[in-house]
Amino acid sequence: MIRCPNSGEAISTGINADARSFEQLPNILMHSQCSACGLEHPWWKREAWLEDADAVFVPTDTAA
Repeated sequence: MIRCPNSGEAISTGINADARSFEQLPNILMHSQCSACGLEHPWWKREAWLEDADAVFVPTDTAA
């Protein structure tokens, strides 16, 4: 999710990811079409968050 700079609404980036996949996203400028205002917004990974705030990745140590 990112925030629309025009409406302030939280909008989907269109990327479906679990916590692990989200952490592995590259730190590059991305663009998403905004469902709130209709414009395309640029965003960086640091500005995005997972819609499900309870989806926390907990690594398991399989070597133990």
